[in-house]
Amino acid sequence: MQSLQRALAAVVVAAGLALAVLAAPARAQTSEQILDYTVDLRIEAAGTLLVAERITYDFGAAERHGIFRDLPVRFRYDDRSDRVYPVQVLAVSGSPGTPVQYMLEDVDSTVKGVESALRIRIGDPDQTITGEHDYRIVYRIEGTLNGFADHDELYWNAIGPQWEVPIGQASVTVSAPAPISQVACYAGPVGSTRSCASSKQDGATASFAATGLDPYEGVTVVVGFPTGAVPAPRPILDERWSLARAFSVTPGTLAMAGGVLVAVLLVLGWLFEITGRNRRPGDASASLAGDVVKFAPPEGIRPAQAGLLMDEVVKPVAITATVVDLAVRGYLRIEEAPAGKVWGAKPDWRLVKLKAADNDLLDYERVLFDGLFPSRRRRAKDVEAVWLSDLHKQFHHRFELVRSWLCQDAVQRRWFIERPDKVQERWVARGRAVTVGGAALTVLAFWLTHYGLVVIPVLLVGPVLMAGARRMPRRTPVGAELFRRVQGFRAYLQTAGVDGAGSAQAPAQFSSYLPYAMVFGLTEQWTRTLVLVGAPPQTPWYWSHPPYSPARFSFHIGLFSSSAESLTASPPAVSGSSGFSSSGGSSGGGGGGGGGGSW
Repeated sequence: MQSLQRALAAVVVAAGLALAVLAAPARAQTSEQILDYTVDLRIEAAGTLLVAERITYDFGAAERHGIFRDLPVRFRYDDRSDRVYPVQVLAVSGSPGTPVQYMLEDVDSTVKGVESALRIRIGDPDQTITGEHDYRIVYRIEGTLNGFADHDELYWNAIGPQWEVPIGQASVTVSAPAPISQVACYAGPVGSTRSCASSKQDGATASFAATGLDPYEGVTVVVGFPTGAVPAPRPILDERWSLARAFSVTPGTLAMAGGVLVAVLLVLGWLFEITGRNRRPGDASASLAGDVVKFAPPEGIRPAQAGLLMDEVVKPVAITATVVDLAVRGYLRIEEAPAGKVWGAKPDWRLVKLKAADNDLLDYERVLFDGLFPSRRRRAKDVEAVWLSDLHKQFHHRFELVRSWLCQDAVQRRWFIERPDKVQERWVARGRAVTVGGAALTVLAFWLTHYGLVVIPVLLVGPVLMAGARRMPRRTPVGAELFRRVQGFRAYLQTAGVDGAGSAQAPAQFSSYLPYAMVFGLTEQWTRTLVLVGAPPQTPWYWSHPPYSPARFSFHIGLFSSSAESLTASPPAVSGSSGFSSSGGSSGGGGGGGGGGSW
């Protein structure tokens, strides 16, 4: 009996193996894929986009009627409007034996940010096909271009990441009505920053290629060309349905809204009065009008520290002033670039390291100095230097580190009870929470009542708290006294040259006050006073092109300051700006995209 059972088991196992071997090729044959996907994008003189797609689709052994292609036509633009892309399908054709009748359908989209799509369903519902078939779709789209001050741009998801099948080869060609000035291409899933396999540019034509795209991976291309080649691009916006009916304006709702507004203002006024009384412990700093003018900064305080004491926040200009202060103190030299070398529309500067960091540098200064001159930036002849324009990709992160160290330094010196940045962040978070709660209350009022106008004042609370967060840090008595002395020094720089106070300073000494004038917003006044006290010859820490004059020096140091601040004021542009920013990626912005499948 056992021998019979073993024999039957062997038969079953053998049959299973045979079926597996026979089934494996069958599954391989039924797997669907796109062998080749070619997209031709032609930017027309009218600003429209003519698109020709050629899709070589392999159905394998699966019996299908054809394919469908989903074109996103409505994207969420902002809280009020959608950006729409009107599409006109011009032609659908295919290889011999391929049914190419088609119908158009409006479909809702499940993709984040895409409100709706146009589906092109190609094939014969009464006929099925298998194997390899070519499809060619030609359509025209309006409103695809984006306009910027210095260029016009096509930021387009040429192959959307909603295809459910792999794509073996993909190529995209873009033709523009003017020479193409810049290109970018990304391949992969949504948000991918992986560059395409190839990107080429030749005059008014650019071509891109990618291979081995997995399901739900696409190709995004960005092409820039000079303004004026097409009419000024403007997005086509369609306002969504609003809840205006909730804003019923009646004597009753107006009276109630006015009452709520008065109550909100009283609460906010009380809150800021309480925090205002506690901002600066001690009454010594309560009145600054009678402070004695100080002819020098408090001993040991650096420009960025003075700016933090004054503003209770680290502004980007404080970082720029620290760079200038390091130059004044002999750690580096600022050199104007030769004529003709510009950074965008601005001139450029070279920062040359003159000596290594030492114990005289404070922690935040060392962090900044190391960010300017990391070891990998060594140049020829052992000279360490960096162009200001080369810092634009990574220096915002360095600014955040410097700001953190500077706030920590202020607490360690017992100028503030808590780190100013943390206090402000806490109040901003509270403001956001109140804003969310107020928004939820407002939405409920919009949908369920006719009193939307009444709850509108509640929405003021959160933004006012966030705007007032800068007033919340509290100085210690030590910080309050130092604040008074810094305020006196600022008063001196503000009045020097007006009442003759400037003549009390030696020219060389007064010239070293430039970093402080920068954080106080008094650079122009400093320049006028420098002339009054007797301007020295060209400073050793700033090399400029002859002829030297205080007015020219003031103008160029102002340009340097504004250029350096732009590196730290904000991170690289995010989605919604030019597609050439570091945030660009496959389907990370722009129009087009979508996907498709078989049916």
